[in-house]
Amino acid sequence: MLLSSEVIQLNRVPHILSLALDITERQQTEAELRASEARLRESEARFSAAFEASPVFTIVLRMSDEKSVLANDALLNWAGCTREEVLDRSCAELGIWEDLAERRLVWETLRSIGSIRQRECRWRNRHGLVFTILLSAEIVNVNNVPHVLIMALDITQRKQLKSKC
Repeated sequence: MLLSSEVIQLNRVPHILSLALDITERQQTEAELRASEARLRESEARFSAAFEASPVFTIVLRMSDEKSVLANDALLNWAGCTREEVLDRSCAELGIWEDLAERRLVWETLRSIGSIRQRECRWRNRHGLVFTILLSAEIVNVNNVPHVLIMALDITQRKQLKSKC
């Protein structure tokens, strides 16, 4: 209960005026909100840990301008770039795609279907080495803004071994 009281005069006789409000529902709602926020922070922390620790190249790009907003260490190490060099730049600007037509097809597929699963692509790192990548991507909303979560696995050695057999 939320209680408020005040002494007032009625015909020169002191009286107590009190108002009471049941705030049980409000407190329950606030407790649920705090619990929900705690679960969200925990979920974000788990995602962040998995994102950074993953050996899979992972990058998040804005759909509107195709520029990166997050990149994990695996991608940065492979590309030979710093985080500052990668963030707020598109993969085309970074020169990652060996074939820009293939990049356009990936974006067209994402815009029409919303996801890509295990598509072979050819990427180039900063040192000019070309790799075969197994790419998966999904459109995700971050603060109600569409982004693309891209996960890529280097399968170059696997492909080379297969061709020798």
